[in-house]
Amino acid sequence: MRSSEKIAGLSSKAARIYLFGVDTGVGKTLAAALLLWELRRRGERAAAVKPFAAGAHRDARIFHRIQGGVLPWELVEPFYFKLPLTPMIAAELEGKQPAFKEVCARLEEAGRGLSWLIVEGCGGLLSPVAPDYDWLDIMRSAPGFPVLVARDALGVLHQTLCAARALQSGAGAKAGMAVLSARKRQDLSAKWNVAALKRLLPAWSFWRMPWLGRAPERALLSGNEEVAIHSGAMNAVEELRARLLEGSKKKRIFLKKTY
Repeated sequence: MRSSEKIAGLSSKAARIYLFGVDTGVGKTLAAALLLWELRRRGERAAAVKPFAAGAHRDARIFHRIQGGVLPWELVEPFYFKLPLTPMIAAELEGKQPAFKEVCARLEEAGRGLSWLIVEGCGGLLSPVAPDYDWLDIMRSAPGFPVLVARDALGVLHQTLCAARALQSGAGAKAGMAVLSARKRQDLSAKWNVAALKRLLPAWSFWRMPWLGRAPERALLSGNEEVAIHSGAMNAVEELRARLLEGSKKKRIFLKKTY
């Protein structure tokens, strides 16, 4: 599919990708940055945002630099908390809990005029965002394709299956992409994790992201294309494009049958 070809059913809105970790520190910002870099390399009008950030601006600054200011800072990181805590707790302590409608409105505004919008969560998929709503509620209101990032290590089967089932029951997501991020020293389970997950989640796609060094984001920002090439992001973008196109065709067929 040509990069200029619009995905059916998404011609007036950005194709929205929700990217979550199954835990903290699993490499979700790196995965988001690599997808963003590859999309923009292809000439796509793509951007990434981090709606909730706590304790540091690092992730949003990486996105802001890669996408060249295509979005104003207030849309790249609309809700920032000084305390490095889960958003719900940080917001309560700082007395500035964003309203659900405000969060959805910021995401809608960020996607205007774009072909792709990557939305990175804060912490794990079920990390509390607010007492009265979470990321599953946001996804029901503003649907998108889920990407889960996990360490390729012992325990990843449990973590990924739990998150995948939460996405299906809470947001109606029957498929997604799982990114298994390799560590410098892999444990024995890494030999079988991807194969096992493919059997357990047959409707999902998988991206095994290799160990890319200690500071891959810095290398990417400095123009080191080898990092992106070696990462597998090219194939991941092709797979995401195919899945979104497949989903839009099914939606179009359904609408024709029910018209």
